[in-house]
Amino acid sequence: MVLNKSTNITKGFQTDIRKISSLGILSETEQIQGITEEWTKGRLEAVLHPFDVDRNLTIEHFMKLINDSGVELDNVKYKQYESGVTFISFTGDRGVLDSISGYNHYEQYILYN
Repeated sequence: MVLNKSTNITKGFQTDIRKISSLGILSETEQIQGITEEWTKGRLEAVLHPFDVDRNLTIEHFMKLINDSGVELDNVKYKQYESGVTFISFTGDRGVLDSISGYNHYEQYILYN
């Protein structure tokens, strides 16, 4: 993982990151659940699990991704907890679903920074 040099890294984060021996990323089929073949449009919920140091950046990036896919941000509802876990509810169609399928904030962060 590459962090932006302007990011302030806490001592606790440095200790926690040293503890990680592996990082499992869910496959696309594990990420997208409960959507039938017949489904065309409806309410979707995404759950993001960012590290504390970049949780606001994660929300901004995900919001841009779904907005670029046609989601009206005025209709998006989200709740972020102190741990960083974020639930985002929005209306989308198959195109939006395709755009978020396989989403991994950390891969995108490295590509764009």
